[in-house]
Amino acid sequence: MFAQGQEVSRPAWRRYGLAVAAATVAAFATAAFYPVLHTVPFLPGFLAVFLAGWFGGGGPGFVATLLVAAAMLLHFPAAGPAAVPRQDDWLRFFLFVGAGGFVSLLQRQLWSHRRALTRALDDSRRSRQTADDAVIELARFAAIVESSDDAIIGKNLEGIVTAWNAAAERLLGYKAEEIIGHSISKLMTEGHQSDMREILGRIARGERVHHFETVRLRKDGERVEVSLSVSPVKDATGRVVGAAKIARDISERKRLETERERLLREAQRAIEVRDAFLSVAGHEFRTPLAALSLMFHNWTVRARTENDPKTIERIEKAQKQVERLVRLTDDLLDIGRISSGRLELRPEPMDLTAMVREVAERLDESVRRSGARVEIEAPGPVVGEWDRSRLDQIVTNLLTNAVKFGPGQPILLRIRRNEGETELTVRDGGIGIAPADQERIFDRFERAVSERSYAGIGLGLWITRQLVGAHGGTITVESEPGHGATFRVLLPVSAGGT
Repeated sequence: MFAQGQEVSRPAWRRYGLAVAAATVAAFATAAFYPVLHTVPFLPGFLAVFLAGWFGGGGPGFVATLLVAAAMLLHFPAAGPAAVPRQDDWLRFFLFVGAGGFVSLLQRQLWSHRRALTRALDDSRRSRQTADDAVIELARFAAIVESSDDAIIGKNLEGIVTAWNAAAERLLGYKAEEIIGHSISKLMTEGHQSDMREILGRIARGERVHHFETVRLRKDGERVEVSLSVSPVKDATGRVVGAAKIARDISERKRLETERERLLREAQRAIEVRDAFLSVAGHEFRTPLAALSLMFHNWTVRARTENDPKTIERIEKAQKQVERLVRLTDDLLDIGRISSGRLELRPEPMDLTAMVREVAERLDESVRRSGARVEIEAPGPVVGEWDRSRLDQIVTNLLTNAVKFGPGQPILLRIRRNEGETELTVRDGGIGIAPADQERIFDRFERAVSERSYAGIGLGLWITRQLVGAHGGTITVESEPGHGATFRVLLPVSAGGT
């Protein structure tokens, strides 16, 4: 349902470890760039709290909030003359603690709903399976067994009770001598009077009734929900003379189903709140991040004018971290859009070959730093109607992965136009992917490599598959460990069609 069993069962040490790591990175980032972040000093800390809560729940979110707050308390005296006045720092401090606690409470509520829903689904599934198995076993024999745990009732075609076992007494409250010889209509509740006529009519025609769910009335007036299986009883000549009915109490199962539906509605409401928060927070994050990116760009231009290599190197490292925050923010926004069905495409005529060359040029510096080289094979312009920004995102994700997992190795980008569709291939010479992991890597938050060795949270390929699917296309991978990987994207000539 949420594809979330693994998320909810994630070990505590991993969830709290992530919170500590996120808070530590945020504290160092704030300290290192305090002159730049003095107007929004808690921005990295707030992102750390959100990530800890998202991947770990309310507890890790609170831990991250406290750790970042403690780190900032230690940093205040060393803020220097360029810092914002102390009273403003305290105001931001308390705002951060309050916001962090609120976000953690939201995440705690979401995780609680998800755990409860998982337990309810498991209980309901086990109850249904047990009930169905028992009814089928008893229906095969179509006989009245006194020792049965199920209520087994015999009646003639006029609806007069002829047999009543101990389980029927326990379920419906009547002793055998109180009900045998009386009409089964004594057990009918208002609104279910037609049940007897319908069932007896089918039995008289030689039919069987399986798992007929209805409501019956106990001797004490209490209503009980039951599942009925009814078989015809025949005499020596084969003539139908009555019916054998097996009744099972399904009140608990119905209660679990009702509870499951309630939990589902609550979880859906919690998801709606989460998605709304993601949308607002994502847009709020992008504004200061865009300003930071522009500032770093201006500083880089100035440092190059002044021929200051060390400053250029430091600024470029800082700018890379800002770019990572931008990509992460965009990914989180895409999760909300995709999960809620709000992902919209804006197809327009475009040249895929030109798009691929633009992406390769934009990532040229990263490619060169990794020691890799990119080769593009294309027959010329390949024109189709696709969403330009989303196609750019697909190509960027695949090329970035190729650079990350194949440093120093050649990367091939190939574009081909087949009948009715366009094929984009991205092949690298990197570490490769084991066959058992090749489907799993397209799932949300799934990775086929060590988290310590390679950065990332396992969203890129999941988002890529969703974007390709939204265009009406498919994406597959072919790989062997140690021999690189080939990702193949097939797109119709227009988004969502052929």
